[in-house]
Amino acid sequence: MKLWQSIGFGVVETSGDAKYGNGAQDSLVVLPVLPAPPLMLNEAASKLWLKGVDSPVSEENMNADESQMISEFVDVGIACQGQAEYALRVSKPVMTSIEHELVYALIARMCVQHSIEYVFVKGPIQYEYGLRDRKHSADVDVWIDPNRIQEFLTVMEPWGWSADSERWLHSQFNHSVTLNASTWGCQIDVHRYFPGSTMPPTDAFVAVIGWRDTVHYAGAEALVLSKPAAAVFFALHGLRPESRHRKKTMARSDAAVALELGGPETVRFSKEFACTDVLFDALVEAFPDESIDRTNRLPEDWKWRSESNWVRAYFMILKSLKPREWFGFLKDVVRAPAPAGSSGVSGVSGFKRIIYRVSPQWTKAKTALNRYLNRKL
Repeated sequence: MKLWQSIGFGVVETSGDAKYGNGAQDSLVVLPVLPAPPLMLNEAASKLWLKGVDSPVSEENMNADESQMISEFVDVGIACQGQAEYALRVSKPVMTSIEHELVYALIARMCVQHSIEYVFVKGPIQYEYGLRDRKHSADVDVWIDPNRIQEFLTVMEPWGWSADSERWLHSQFNHSVTLNASTWGCQIDVHRYFPGSTMPPTDAFVAVIGWRDTVHYAGAEALVLSKPAAAVFFALHGLRPESRHRKKTMARSDAAVALELGGPETVRFSKEFACTDVLFDALVEAFPDESIDRTNRLPEDWKWRSESNWVRAYFMILKSLKPREWFGFLKDVVRAPAPAGSSGVSGVSGFKRIIYRVSPQWTKAKTALNRYLNRKL
């Protein structure tokens, strides 16, 4: 006698949903355990799949059509023979985008499967805490153990996710790397640190993982920031200097309101995360009776972000790089193809924009330097 059980890395009930469920009474979107896009199950398939969620189902209790359907479930990674290793919760979506919610579930499952510590930052949890009006961002922000980012990128590759650029992955300049996948409809921002703390990335991450709460996205357990930590991150993101982009930072009073929403533990988390200096005025306004000291230390990223133009900002960044990072940076930039219409530098970002602006002889210099680098390799 064969026993079958339903499995998946995530599942969302879409009954009555015009877009995903075609208005059907019973319909599901299931994320397989094999690398593949989410599957939309019709009413018959959804009913059969639901039978095996809580406990295994005997093949003896199925008709020929159902046995055939179960066999197809196994082939695509949404059913297994015997007992499943983990449980799923079937529920209505908590996000406006089911694709986003399933990406959260996928990341959580991958991290658990490979014993990688993580925490989701920003996004829907800030909405739940009343910190923002939008239910979630256009992308998915996750902070991964800084020592295991490359491993995380590798395990995501079979699912279609690839990094935009890894140029700054190991330098102190980079705080995140963006993953893209053509079939998922969003991006993943993989953070190695969160701007605002004076601690090294690994120490800052250790401080944060003690401030996590558990929620469920697409039926999968996910680790998110606790309310005090989320409030601090919201304020840090809003107050982060972006003068070279000519963006206004959040008003101090708005940051204070957000911090107050985090509750009395917000000050303690700010101290543990070593960000009281950049939040000092807002913290004092939000918690006037708390003892908050200045250390007169600013994060390095706060300094270069405060520069009024990209040339000065990049000069500060590059000055802080180690020689091996300089060589890798030059090799990457020099070998990048020149963009069309480089005189206008439209669509070009970062350091290359500066080079095209300040060096009209860039093409000749690039060719010469490229030859030199090739001889060195």
